Amino acid sequence: MKKKRVCDNIAELFFESKKTQQLFGDSIGVAQGSVGHWINHGHDPNSKWIPRIAAFFDVPITRLFEGVE
Repeated sequence: MKKKRVCDNIAELFFESKKTQQLFGDSIGVAQGSVGHWINHGHDPNSKWIPRIAAFFDVPITRLFEGVE
């Protein structure tokens, strides 16, 4: 089984949350285009965004790397 990347786990959380890319980007302080690259194009975010992303989804940081809570 192929290990999921951070961007895959973010995309999963994003779609489960049913929030807009605009709200997500505004909430964590990144442009909507960056969010699109993470969730639609398979680009992993810079590590400085990881704590903000985890906080937005109210999940532990490990959830972003391992795909489980």
